[in-house]
Amino acid sequence: MKQFIPQQLLFILFFSFLVSCQTSNKEKISKSDRLAKASRENKNGWVYVHLEGSPSDIGYQHGYLLSNEIDTTLQMLGYFLEHETKKL
Repeated sequence: MKQFIPQQLLFILFFSFLVSCQTSNKEKISKSDRLAKASRENKNGWVYVHLEGSPSDIGYQHGYLLSNEIDTTLQMLGYFLEHETKKL
């Protein structure tokens, strides 16, 4: 098996960096498009969200609009499971 020489490794790292930069730029551009038809409203202690679009857009909107609630739920579940199972 042929070993990588430093030049090949440098090329792979540089290429990976370029690909990751292009991916993040596309996401920044499409972020506003993906959230254009979504909305969130707090009313009487309830959180109402309106989600619209393709399944991937709906999933993105759901995660983006409810990220604080999702994080709080995961933390609470972690404390609960730690208490109930006696495991960290």
